[in-house]
Amino acid sequence: RLFMLSDSPPERDLEWTEAGVEGAWRYINRLWRMITEPNISLPSELGDRPSSLTPAAETALKAIHKAIFSVTDSIDRFRFNSAVAQIRELTNALGELEGSKSADPGEDSAGDGDGDAWVLRFGFETLVRLIEPMTPHLAEELWHRLGHREMLTEQPWPVAGPAMLVDDR
Repeated sequence: RLFMLSDSPPERDLEWTEAGVEGAWRYINRLWRMITEPNISLPSELGDRPSSLTPAAETALKAIHKAIFSVTDSIDRFRFNSAVAQIRELTNALGELEGSKSADPGEDSAGDGDGDAWVLRFGFETLVRLIEPMTPHLAEELWHRLGHREMLTEQPWPVAGPAMLVDDR
């Protein structure tokens, strides 16, 4: 289903390829590993946004809000291929944040690392919500793996913060 929605706009015919199916399968497995085995210890609940964020976390947070805006618009316009592309871009941005955390054991765990972990959890929760229309069963399972007891389908659609959509010059 993810491959079919990501390959072409709805008005064009779908060209079925094994490579396309394999690419969707690799992406789904990458997404599963990112969320179920994160490189940063995530908070058990989202909670309030930390007061300070690293530049990488700030960049990722903006990418999350831009993805919410873009994916929502693409789905509203039935451009599922664009929505899937934007979801993949967000996955890449979160992967960069996940890999940017220092492995230095002497690092202050009460400092900016908490902000990185908060942004990563927020990003994962948002990513799962955004991909739900394309992969509902996977999204529901990942939602529960993130520690939620309620059904994902009962959650409101995410809303982009207008201030986060503006780039600094």
